[in-house]
Amino acid sequence: MSIWKNERLEDKIIKILKDVNFKPNQNHHFGKPFLTPYQLAFELKKRYPETVENLNSCKDIGGEGSGNYNSLPQYLAGQISQHYQSMKARGVEGAFLSGNDLKELIFDRDIKSSVRDVSLFRYNRDFDESQ
Repeated sequence: MSIWKNERLEDKIIKILKDVNFKPNQNHHFGKPFLTPYQLAFELKKRYPETVENLNSCKDIGGEGSGNYNSLPQYLAGQISQHYQSMKARGVEGAFLSGNDLKELIFDRDIKSSVRDVSLFRYNRDFDESQ
């Protein structure tokens, strides 16, 4: 069985996406905010450190200039993309932030995104076929 299934990563990611709210207005008409794979990785490490430890080679956040070409954000983006149909059926929506005119994207801990066209994910109850 894969680590993705063993660690129930789909369930954990959906839980993280469901819990995210737009701080000023939790019922904003745009719906829930999107998260990048970097933000998902930060939250996964915070909530489920034992799960991240079990990922072995892809447990580091990485980022531009880190020399890490097998990072947790890359793993999450790839796995969400690979399992997108089942995640979409459970309410996950994917999108991209265009890299047009984007010089850099810097996260907490001064981590720079190593890609310019960044994938984005959110929980969108309008896409959730189970509700």
